[in-house]
Amino acid sequence: AFHFHRMPLENERIEVTTWEEKPELFQLKRAYEITSDSGERLVSGLSTWLLVNPHTRKIIPPKEFTLHQSNDYEKQKDCMKPGKIVLPKDMQKIDERIVRYSDLDSNGHTTNSRYGAFVVDALPAEYNEKELVDFRLNYSREALLGETLTMYASFDDTNKKVSMVGKTQNGSSFESELYYR
Repeated sequence: AFHFHRMPLENERIEVTTWEEKPELFQLKRAYEITSDSGERLVSGLSTWLLVNPHTRKIIPPKEFTLHQSNDYEKQKDCMKPGKIVLPKDMQKIDERIVRYSDLDSNGHTTNSRYGAFVVDALPAEYNEKELVDFRLNYSREALLGETLTMYASFDDTNKKVSMVGKTQNGSSFESELYYR
């Protein structure tokens, strides 16, 4: 989940800071902040992550992850909390995209940073002119090389919100919410 206070300007010097926060029962937490050279907060964010055993595909609780010691640090954030995204029923198909080699990470899965690009690329052109305020995205199933991601969206002009889901033939791969000014 990310909150956009202001988008960085072209050639503006920025500082990106990230830190680990106190884990939840089954999830690790990582916070983010992007500031201008003068210290103005531009973007703030929080993500949660599951650890999965690559052999058994079972979730590893953070307390059982012994490669490093977790901390109890938490900082107040002004972004939405990561969490379940409830999708409306009135979603329409808006795009399709085949997962390509450059979309993959070293494990052969779509790298998590690509999903945000898929969301933005699927939006109608007029959304490029709108000011994005909040963005949330949940990953629910891996999208693999050669699979087709079909994007469905609902446009709520009253709440200035777009809900989107990307599905492969195996089911939902991601869900997303975008809020605009």
